[in-house]
Amino acid sequence: MAADVSKNLDRAKRFLEKNRVEDAIEAYLAVLDESPGHQEATQALGDLYARMDQPERAAVYYGMFFDLLVDPKDETKALAIYNRFLKKFGRANKLPNELRDTRFLQQRQKPRR
Repeated sequence: MAADVSKNLDRAKRFLEKNRVEDAIEAYLAVLDESPGHQEATQALGDLYARMDQPERAAVYYGMFFDLLVDPKDETKALAIYNRFLKKFGRANKLPNELRDTRFLQQRQKPRR
């Protein structure tokens, strides 16, 4: 089991050296299948999805990483991850449902001809 984790971590790093981001993501996901609380893989997935400009997916893994760091009371690192996400994607991505609701209300208020 630990051998699979190490093997997949090595694969992910090699894929990243070749700029094969999607393959690296698959390798990191395999790490999480074997070791769900693996911090390096969880953070890497958040970083890679952020790099691919996929804030929803990045938020999932950054959120998981945040939880992994808060459990052992490493709030400083957890806050750094949260701030990195906000810096990359902005505060608007925190409330996508409310933004969608705002757009819907604006459309309803326009007079129909």
